[in-house]
Amino acid sequence: MKSLEYFYLIRHKASGKFYAGSKYAKKQFIHPDQFWNPNWIGPGKPYYTTSKIIKKLILDEGLNSFEVLELIPRPNGDALLYETTFLTSFDAKNNDTWFNRNNGSVKFRCSGHSDETKRKMSISHAGRRPSDET
Repeated sequence: MKSLEYFYLIRHKASGKFYAGSKYAKKQFIHPDQFWNPNWIGPGKPYYTTSKIIKKLILDEGLNSFEVLELIPRPNGDALLYETTFLTSFDAKNNDTWFNRNNGSVKFRCSGHSDETKRKMSISHAGRRPSDET
């Protein structure tokens, strides 16, 4: 089954703050209708975020402490670009009404680690051979 990319916008009900992101993993498929379903049983995962802030709020307050405002399929495979353009238009990283601490971008996703973290990761992976599956 082909992956469907999409952009989403959620709002924390108690604070009124927003969080925007994109779903773009190629090896799993979650139909947008299942995006926010905590009871999803099937391939892939229901809502998942890399944001430590959002993860903690969901853990502390539950998934229902947020509401989904927008869920926009991006069939052209440009969900990350759309997210970056959207966040940049609000300058979310410098805007107190947003949980996002960045304005997206491929660079953020792929190389957001500090040089020190990269060095530690390199040391911890030294001598490892990737599995055949990897």
